Formats: sequence, C-alpha cells, structure tokens
Amino acid sequence: MESTFSSPAEAALQREAGAAGVLTPLADLDRVYELERVAGFVRDLECQRVALQFPDQLLGDAGPVAARLEETTGSKMFILGDTAYGSCCVDVLGAEQAGAQALVHFGPACLSPPARPLPVAFVLGQRSVHLELCAKAFEAQNPDPKGPVVLLSEPACAHALAPQPSGGFFRPVLAPCELEAACNPAWPPSGLAPYLTHYADLLPGSPFHVPLPPPDSELWDTPDVSLITGELRPPPAWKPSNDPGCLALTLRPQLELAESSPAASFLSSRSWQGLQPRLGQTPATGAVSGRRGIAIAYEDEGGS
Repeated sequence: MESTFSSPAEAALQREAGAAGVLTPLADLDRVYELERVAGFVRDLECQRVALQFPDQLLGDAGPVAARLEETTGSKMFILGDTAYGSCCVDVLGAEQAGAQALVHFGPACLSPPARPLPVAFVLGQRSVHLELCAKAFEAQNPDPKGPVVLLSEPACAHALAPQPSGGFFRPVLAPCELEAACNPAWPPSGLAPYLTHYADLLPGSPFHVPLPPPDSELWDTPDVSLITGELRPPPAWKPSNDPGCLALTLRPQLELAESSPAASFLSSRSWQGLQPRLGQTPATGAVSGRRGIAIAYEDEGGS
C-alpha cells in the first residue's frame, strides 16, 4: 500500500543492497556510532545476545562495530543486514529469530514502536561535517543575515550544525515517553526504556505501562533539577495517609459581612425579599387591573 507519507510495501522486496559504502575509520567508530552508550545499554540489561540492525548504506561498518562491542561487553552480537521491513523500522522479527534479548538500531529511524516488547536503543550517528563548506553554501543561498531561516539536516549531522547558525531554533516536541520519564520516577533510565511515541502505550493494559510508585516510596526522594533556576531542588515532603496531621481540620474564624453602601443596608432590611411561593397560604382572589405605563410616569399618577 502506498500513501503520501510511505513507500509501497513491495519496495522492501525489490530493494537491492548494492555496495556497502565507505567504511568509517576505526578511530572514529566510537564517536560515530556512540559505542560507549551502546555498551552501557548492553551491560545494564545484562544481555548475552544482542541484535545490531544496520541500513544498507552502513553495512560496511557492521563488522567492526560488532567486533568492538563484543570486545567491550562480552556479549554475542548478531548483525541484521536484510531486514524484513524498511531500514528505518525496528526489525523485531529478525531479532527474535536470532534469539536476541535486545536490539540496537543504527542509522535513520522512524521511531515507530515495535510490534513486540523488546528493549531497543536508537543510534542516529554522528557524522563528520565540513563546516566551512556548509557555511559558504549557506551564505550563498541566504544573502540576508537577518532573515528567518529553517535549517534541516540529517540526524547524523545535526550535532555539528546546531551550534553554528545564529538565531532561534524550534524547540523539540516532547515525546510521550520523555514526559513519562519526567513525571514517573519508576520509569526506567535512559537507554533502558523504550522510545514510545503513542500515549496509548503508557496506559494500563499496555506491556510498557509502568504504574506510579506509592507516595512513601524511596523513588520520590531523588532530587531533580529546576527548569527555572537550573539548581537542584529537594523532593516534595510526602505525608502518609495514616498521618494524623493529614486528617486534622483547622476551623476558620467567622468573618462578618462588611456593609459596602447604604443601599445594600436598606435592601437587607426590607420585609419583602422577592417572590415567595407560599403555597396554600394565600387566598384566591380575582384578577385586578394594575398600573399601566412606564416607571417614570404611570397613567394614574397624573402630570407633574
């Protein structure tokens, strides 16, 4: 099926891998593929079998990356080269066939939630960028230095381009899993938690749902950083529900109504306070003709 935002399903079957592409120098592997973060992800999960998913254009680096990770973690790495879907999608099926306990996705990613619960780490990469050539091309295409500019780049190049241009940037959209990490202290730490983009995945009944800890849990005692001052702030002081201080009520003093005007005092002293039903208390009488005219001059008042 083909739509405006996706390629036809047959494209995955007709795609040819072609050449592996230019290999990354061994000295740059750790930086380009963030191998230190990936190794921490594997160690924290204590995984013995990990699937490494590479797109076609990065398969040339798959072997050295797998060897480096096996050396640093002691875990067995499996390279998923021919994925069942597009390269941007997480190939959970291929990882399960290899008996992997976790998956590391390298390269551009659509960040779609996996069909089955599986720990996934996304590595978009950090490619080298020739900033001088980019600056010259930018000046040639944008002669007005004061005009607003929208800068788009591949995720692997954003780390180098973001600090260079001046002016404002669009703030990133907060993903549901990032909001959950900020509000729920029981949410797994970064690298271990799945990257979820649908709020339904956080609700009860989902395999990714993590309930809030009770108020007396030690997880709430972790201090956080204030987004206003940038300083550490202490955790909130929780009181258990059986604390008698939570059930005590303090009587408020009785406040007297202050009279704001003589008119208000007069209206409060009138005997007639408005229409009252008085059902069964008023005798029935015939209708009589009342006053006619306007309030400034009724007909029976005569001329002034």
